[in-house]
Order: sequence, then C-alpha cells, then structure tokens
Amino acid sequence: TFPSGMQLNQIASGLPNIAIPHLEGSLVQTGCLVVVHFEIPVAFKDLADVSRILPVSWAFMLFNPELKQQPLRMAQLIRTLTQSPVAKLQRLFAARKPTQVEQLLPQLLAATEKE
Repeated sequence: TFPSGMQLNQIASGLPNIAIPHLEGSLVQTGCLVVVHFEIPVAFKDLADVSRILPVSWAFMLFNPELKQQPLRMAQLIRTLTQSPVAKLQRLFAARKPTQVEQLLPQLLAATEKE
C-alpha cells in the first residue's frame, strides 16, 4: 500500500529499480534485513511520485522491532543504496548468489555508517 520503490538509474545508468518495504516495529519480533532479487520485476509505488508504478528487481525488506530505530535504519539503507560508489553498487546488483550479497551488502552498509 505504501510507496517504497526507488529508481536507482537516476544515480547511474544501468542500476535497477529497488524497493524498501518495511513493517511497523510493533509487528516485528526479530530485527533483520531480507534481500530479494526478483527474476520477474514486481510492481511497487514510487517513493518520489506515488502516482507512478515501478517495476522493481530488488527488494530490501527492513524488519526492526524498535520503533525509534526504524527511521534511522531506513535512512542508512537509503544512503547506502544511493551514495555508495557506483562500481560497488553494480557489483552488488550483479550478484546472483545469496553468499555474494551476504558478503557485499554489509561492507556497503559499514562504509556509509561511518559517514
């Protein structure tokens, strides 16, 4: 229902559309980040323009039980996915194995967390 799609191709050509769906903290028991690559893009409302529907190839589903931490985690994830070096983002989005994503994403998050 709520918009969470983002066009990363505005940052660099060739980057995919992504979505960052998330739940209210009261509905979450254990915090985690689930990354999903869709072989067939899924429609999400655009965060920047809710009247637009984006075909999304990657979803970063944010689960955080602490209500006060939710905006901070969301901001960090958005910052990571919009401000990381393009070459590193391209490497992340070229990953096709969970182990590759598990290796690359924490490095990107840690780098933007320091900023």
